[in-house]
Amino acid sequence: MVRPSRRSAAATAAAGIVRCDMPRILGDPSSWSQGTPTSPRFLQVPGDHSLLEIGGYRISLVQESDEPWFLARAYRPFLSAAGGPADLTVRLRPGVEPWSEGEIRFENRPFWHFRLEPGGARLYGSFGRSRRPVRAFRVDPSVAEVELRASPEFRRSFVDHPESDTVSRALFEEPLDQLFFIDRLAADRSGIVLHGAAVVDGDRAWIFAGESGRGKSTLSSAVRAGTVLTDDRPIVRVEEGGFRVHGSPWYGQPDLKGAGSAKLAGIYLLDRSLPEGVHPIGRNPAFRELLHLAFPTYWIQEGLEFAMDLLDRILEGVPVARLSCRKGEDVVGRYNAAP
Repeated sequence: MVRPSRRSAAATAAAGIVRCDMPRILGDPSSWSQGTPTSPRFLQVPGDHSLLEIGGYRISLVQESDEPWFLARAYRPFLSAAGGPADLTVRLRPGVEPWSEGEIRFENRPFWHFRLEPGGARLYGSFGRSRRPVRAFRVDPSVAEVELRASPEFRRSFVDHPESDTVSRALFEEPLDQLFFIDRLAADRSGIVLHGAAVVDGDRAWIFAGESGRGKSTLSSAVRAGTVLTDDRPIVRVEEGGFRVHGSPWYGQPDLKGAGSAKLAGIYLLDRSLPEGVHPIGRNPAFRELLHLAFPTYWIQEGLEFAMDLLDRILEGVPVARLSCRKGEDVVGRYNAAP
């Protein structure tokens, strides 16, 4: 198979700092879901800890402060009441200055950056009004815990926000929460996040992939014959004999999220420029489109190479086609056969 060279992207990431101003890469606040007075964007978390189950991971969030703390409302389906051990613990430390060590290797200005410490620890930081990191988490490959810090400036930066009392106390929040999972999937070599909607019908799932504006949320809202896992960011995990699609809480509409999962049966690439219906696509253009719609660790060479290999494996085992459908059409009811 001929496909885009991995050398150009991976070598660029390895050569030094990469600067990116693409809002698509986790950062443009205009794409974030917003709350209303009757349906607030955030929910208060009781106690000092919470267990999340997302993408096959069990993540324990521990608040190291006596003050109230919050999560985005989209996390509600992923809160687990079950006991048992977590795969990873994230300790939330409000009022503590983030780290500033390490070489900046990737910047998505003005939203966040990635630093690499000499010992191999990975730092992800989001910026405040002063253009200094006000929130950051640190991943040490040798430790099973992650620490997420937020400086006093983080809270002050939301003084004019309509939900300032809650958003300023939501540390595990965009874009760092999604970056946390992207980093983990790459480090474990177990999966990838795609830009698309995911719908389950029975024991099978389909991804309807496309950039912003291609109709993913509209498509998800019209589903009647299946269950929506997400309208924007499905997680695809490797499993024995194939791939499994999981829902996620990130971006899109908060009420179009689900914590379920199912075996990946097919991928549709949304394209409104084509006549209504399903259209075949060659493997090379399918690879290019999926890579464009994926969220790999561009800033870590090994993670980027893994993502490219994983997309290649997905194309080997899962049917992919282009799809053009009417606005408001129940795509699962009509196109619930693999492409």
